[in-house]
Amino acid sequence: MENSSVNNDFYAGFWLRVSAFLIDGFILTVLDYIIIDNIFSNELQRIGASMVVMWLYFTLLNASSWKGTIGKKFVGIELVDYQYQIISLKQANIRYFSSIVSALLFPLYLTVIFSKKKQTIHDMIAKTIVIKTEGVYDYSQGIGEKYKPTSLDLQLQVGRKFGYGLSILFFIGFLVILYFAIPFITVGVSLGNYYSEEKKRYINEHYVQQHSINDYNDSRIIFYAKQLREDTKKFLETETFVSKFEYYNKIIIEEKCIQYYFREHNETDYYDNSMKYYETVRNKLLTNKELVSIYLDKVHDLDSKHWLHYPNQHYQIIDNMTDTDLHKLGSSMCDQQLTSNDFYKVFLAKYLRGNIVSHYNDRSEKFISIHHEIDEWLHTIAKQSDELIFQKYSEGLFSLEEVVDKIKSE
Repeated sequence: MENSSVNNDFYAGFWLRVSAFLIDGFILTVLDYIIIDNIFSNELQRIGASMVVMWLYFTLLNASSWKGTIGKKFVGIELVDYQYQIISLKQANIRYFSSIVSALLFPLYLTVIFSKKKQTIHDMIAKTIVIKTEGVYDYSQGIGEKYKPTSLDLQLQVGRKFGYGLSILFFIGFLVILYFAIPFITVGVSLGNYYSEEKKRYINEHYVQQHSINDYNDSRIIFYAKQLREDTKKFLETETFVSKFEYYNKIIIEEKCIQYYFREHNETDYYDNSMKYYETVRNKLLTNKELVSIYLDKVHDLDSKHWLHYPNQHYQIIDNMTDTDLHKLGSSMCDQQLTSNDFYKVFLAKYLRGNIVSHYNDRSEKFISIHHEIDEWLHTIAKQSDELIFQKYSEGLFSLEEVVDKIKSE
């Protein structure tokens, strides 16, 4: 039986707990950066590993003789059960997973301010309390009786002051961000409504509307229009990132060649007419909102991984190959009337040259591996290229250093 004489200061309050959590968050971020990012190359693997490390960090330390995490230890608080003993692994797990619910429903955290024992919802579920480490406890009349604070040692003084200071800075920063964010949130909601309407207008204009445009009975325009339909269909069906990249770039190549041929027939408004023509060809496959959504989602997926495949670079390569931005006719690869497959293989060779050479350090004469996924990406698309040096690289006959040497010697 607990006595009401227990001093309320016995329990750790909101700000000490916040400061401990901030310290733990910093430690976990460092662990992610130093260890996890260097072990795992796949983004999903990194996220999974981070979640496992966080779970082990909180559950094992909270159930250890430390009675808490490094953050709690530093600011001088402990996590204990209702008998003021080390909590069990079961309690630590219950507390950890229920704390996720508290985090998703943030107001649940605020129960620490109002509850008698300064407990959060996940404390109540796991039957735990957080107490201050300094002080003398007299258990002669029952658990938790007659809490008497004593003087803090130097470490606790520093940790406690640091914890309060960190919490105050965090709170001030939150208020500053909130102050400046409110106008942006208000404007953002208005812009969100505006962009929502603009998106509908854009989709209707570019993905729904059909145009009646003359193809000049040009066999070259008809040739690339047929391939555009085929590659659009494949783009809608494919799921892998490599295949999305392939068919989307083929679509861009075909669009550019159609634009090039339109320029031969009409110098004044070839751009608008060619755009309307290839959009009409493409949109014949996008027969409903669901297909339009699938198409746009795939394009968005490519754009969201721009760090991996450098879209600005491949757009520039295609522009140079098709020569659509110049006014000199007869200098475009479109004149060769290549199939999209052959065109794409030439594009890949040029794309690989730029990427591989850009990652080569002339001073150290070594290929710089900047990210496992980028290295894997370059190796995967090298297998699709017809150029001899990249075929040999993909087959393991050339190293990356040898590829660079071959390119530079040409």
